[in-house]
Amino acid sequence: MAILKAVMIHDQIYLCLRKALMCGHFKPGEQLSARGLATELEVSQMPVRDALNRLTSESALERTKDRRYRVPLLDETYIKNLYEARLTNEGRAAELAASRMTKNDLIKLIDVQDRIEKEAKLKLELRGKPDDEVDVRNDVNLHNEFHFTIYRSCENPVLVSIIEMLWLQYAPGISIYIENFTTSLSKTALEKQNRMHNKRHRKIIAALKSKNPVTTKEVLMDDITSYKDILESSNSEQANILSTRHISEYIV
Repeated sequence: MAILKAVMIHDQIYLCLRKALMCGHFKPGEQLSARGLATELEVSQMPVRDALNRLTSESALERTKDRRYRVPLLDETYIKNLYEARLTNEGRAAELAASRMTKNDLIKLIDVQDRIEKEAKLKLELRGKPDDEVDVRNDVNLHNEFHFTIYRSCENPVLVSIIEMLWLQYAPGISIYIENFTTSLSKTALEKQNRMHNKRHRKIIAALKSKNPVTTKEVLMDDITSYKDILESSNSEQANILSTRHISEYIV
């Protein structure tokens, strides 16, 4: 029983840190301290180190020259390689989802998009008000939920697991992008950006409704590619907005 409990703790810490990465809690270049995380999570350093090593083996983290754990910096070459892998795997998942997505999953996808648009509208309404604080957690979560509702509908768990590993590397960068355009763009420019983003998502939904694999792949790849140049420019400066969410909130 003690062994089982220890295994469960190790898995729980791993899933917690994995979810935190997927939600953009950690930023590119940010160093993770096993001691600091262990203190926050109120556990020993052993399960934390085990989780950090597992995430390093998945390329979600890297070891620096002084053997510290760090979220990889997304330089131009890294982003190029990441996007080549994303387009190949996510494009294929979209093709398969076009013929395999159930009616319930399509309804769920539409609901997620409705929530994305509602969240964007709310942020515009709050823009510039005294109590306006940048919190992109919900944006990143909805972004993830939209895409993975599609990918899981491809009914290929091996392909989905590959995509999840790619998103572990992608999510820290996209959180910076969302933070940057949320805070730096004018209200008019942000509204335009939101319209373009929502239009791309609605095209994906329409293609899935028509069960057209070629069009579904095409419009999804267009959506993925639209972030590439912006992600490169966003990554040129470190995000100065730190997550206020406690790491323990990601425990599954």
